[in-house]
Amino acid sequence: MRDDARLVAEAKAGDRAAFEAIVLQYQDRIGRYLYRLTSDWELARDLTQETFLRAYQHLGRQRDDAALYAWLYRIATNLAYDKLRRRRRLAWVPFGRAAEAHPEALVPDVADGQADHDLFRRALAALKAEHRACLLLHLGDGLSTEEVARTLGISHAAAKKRIVRAKAAFRTAYERLVGEVRG
Repeated sequence: MRDDARLVAEAKAGDRAAFEAIVLQYQDRIGRYLYRLTSDWELARDLTQETFLRAYQHLGRQRDDAALYAWLYRIATNLAYDKLRRRRRLAWVPFGRAAEAHPEALVPDVADGQADHDLFRRALAALKAEHRACLLLHLGDGLSTEEVARTLGISHAAAKKRIVRAKAAFRTAYERLVGEVRG
């Protein structure tokens, strides 16, 4: 498989097969990410399509050596935020398999290793939108702090700070919800 820089260069030169290869390589990841942001499969599909349409339209702005995935995630994130703002709703879902496999990464002292999906969803919904996005990208999609920074167009220090704050806020919200359930 060709690397991203080469695909971008070829797509910019008019090679439709190169752009198709980009779409095939990233559409599933972008679609799953958008679903977790919106909790709506139809909307996620539409936004995924719009992400790649925008990428195609603005391919000339993309540097060949720049991180393609970060650029695509940034487009997807901005489209999702715009759509959700217009709808005036923020409906978020749990991290999915990543959170199920490693809930201790977010929540201390999970006795059975499996956190309740509803509590995850509710705790995640209690976070600020930018903190949710950081956690979804960092823990849900496994992006490094530097990759989160590039994806969201923020400094590395800001990404680190948001991730730390988001984890702390998530733990607090989750523990409060667990206390309510047990109490």
